[in-house]
Amino acid sequence: MQEKTAYRPLTCLLRLPTHEIDTIFGDGITSTSHRVMAAVFDGDPAPLCEIFLDPRADQFIRSRMCEAVAMVTLQGELDRALTSRILRDAFMEIRPQAENFVWFGWQSAIASD
Repeated sequence: MQEKTAYRPLTCLLRLPTHEIDTIFGDGITSTSHRVMAAVFDGDPAPLCEIFLDPRADQFIRSRMCEAVAMVTLQGELDRALTSRILRDAFMEIRPQAENFVWFGWQSAIASD
């Protein structure tokens, strides 16, 4: 479960369009993806950020990747100051700025930070 080499390939898979994600993983992916990504996190937050900043990625997975950033920070695997900068910058960078489920994950992450 903590195979760090799985981190980057999984980030590619999680950026697939929703219909492809559903076909490959089914509905359960949104309930577990953040935990899996936190478990295989290799120390580089950029791939997680790329997912939650990608407006073409599934909005529910984007939300969960915000939460994964918070999880690895709480586990001590990511510097708290860096996480604060990532989440602060994401506030202006996340698209769409209008209603999207990614904002629920962002709010959850800042509440954890």
